[in-house]
Amino acid sequence: MTRDITQRKRRENDALRQAALIKSFLDSATDIIFLKDLDGVYLGCNHELAKYVGRPESEILGKTDYDLSPREVAESFRRYDRQMLEQRAPRRNEEWIVYPDGREVLVDTL
Repeated sequence: MTRDITQRKRRENDALRQAALIKSFLDSATDIIFLKDLDGVYLGCNHELAKYVGRPESEILGKTDYDLSPREVAESFRRYDRQMLEQRAPRRNEEWIVYPDGREVLVDTL
């Protein structure tokens, strides 16, 4: 039984290290990276998305675009999400986004 507990703890620690490594990799990217469920709820994101939204990651996870953006912007994001899901393939889109500091950036989304 002790061996089973030790092996389980080792697997848990390995999984935590792997998750931390992936998070570090995502946060080092200058692109906005996020993961949403089928209902549009944010499950994960990197620092760049947090900068764009103007909130810490802890305030983004569990929220939707409607919670984080003006209605018009949220509807645009959800429309792109729906099209991607309907096509069952990545969808490329160019759009201008505005950061909380007023900076406008042309992004190429996939």
